[in-house]
Amino acid sequence: MELAIDFGGTNIKMAAFEKGKKEALWTESIPSYSDRGMEQALVRVQEHILQRTQEKPDIMGIALPGIVDSERKRLLTVNKKFKNAEGFDFQEWCSRTFGCPLVMENDANAALLGETAYGCAVGKKNAVMMILGTGIGTAAVIDGRLLRGSHYRAGIMGGHSVIQIKGRKCNCGAYGCLEAYAGAAEFTDSVKKEPGFAESTLSTEGELTMKSIFAAAEKGDAFAKEQVERLIGYYEAGVLNLVYAYDPECVILSGGIAKGSAALAGRLEKFINGQPWMTGVSVSVLVAENPDFSVTLGLRKRMEDYQG
Repeated sequence: MELAIDFGGTNIKMAAFEKGKKEALWTESIPSYSDRGMEQALVRVQEHILQRTQEKPDIMGIALPGIVDSERKRLLTVNKKFKNAEGFDFQEWCSRTFGCPLVMENDANAALLGETAYGCAVGKKNAVMMILGTGIGTAAVIDGRLLRGSHYRAGIMGGHSVIQIKGRKCNCGAYGCLEAYAGAAEFTDSVKKEPGFAESTLSTEGELTMKSIFAAAEKGDAFAKEQVERLIGYYEAGVLNLVYAYDPECVILSGGIAKGSAALAGRLEKFINGQPWMTGVSVSVLVAENPDFSVTLGLRKRMEDYQG
């Protein structure tokens, strides 16, 4: 049995696979409570796994947000999630708890690997991903290999590409990051401050969410439509930066906001291919088939390729 664990900031997703088979034997999702630290998360993960199976895994895969040293199996740095996780010895925990080897990966890297190995981009050797959710996650595959760089930051920092010089402060501490404008929490907060919000139907929402903004726009709320267009403008800037940086065959959209959003993919594809430097080039924009479990599928690929 191969066991994949995706430590997301909101939920922890688990999936067990039989070697050589794509479909999961079982899946599980539990709240992360990431503000309470990594140790409580590991205890609850262990409890849930033992409730599902007494079978010892042959190998385990773990994905985490932040900068992951995939060789030493350490989380180097993470922004405001899973305190005490930085430098934690995950291999020691895995060996002690389950008695098996471990592979580790950044969550966006794993998600992209999952889609190129088993999902919407099978066979693509050059691809980038942008995950649209609470934050903005990115990753890149070049010539069939995940891009990592000398400090494990290559490809995954697209959410912190600067789209506005001396712009809004990001939760990472820098200024003008894409995530500071298009991350779900930051964007919904900014919508409340836009002129016209009080007159919009959005002002009657108990809790303003990305879903409610898109829904109001679809129902004809003019203010909501303006906000959606503003958001798409941020996405266009972020996607174009990825395309210019990595020259992919395709861009893959993932995350809760992208789920089932063929219209958004079409908008971004038309925008990218209409740019001056894209003459004679065609880049497709795809939507992840199952964004909730792209990460665990990517971990499955890493476990299948594990050589010890």
